[in-house]
Amino acid sequence: MIFVLKMRPLTEEDLSPSNPFLPEHDEYEMYLRALCEDLTRVDGILEVVQKSSSLSIEINEPLTVEELKKRIKPVFTEEMMKNLMFVSLIKR
Repeated sequence: MIFVLKMRPLTEEDLSPSNPFLPEHDEYEMYLRALCEDLTRVDGILEVVQKSSSLSIEINEPLTVEELKKRIKPVFTEEMMKNLMFVSLIKR
């Protein structure tokens, strides 16, 4: 079963008191690669392949989008989310 997780860089519209600065452009790629690596350690995920800002996630059991979201939520740390913005998670 394959899911596609789409992320994007933060923009000025995403700034807030808890996140007052935009990250450097190269930090986005670094954090996206780190997210990819962290997701491979989540139970049930077989492989994560990055293509641009999309991550193709192959899992070994049937899950709904909501079930996968719950499973991967701990990977999205506060530090990670200061550099990446979640766009969508869909089943392919």
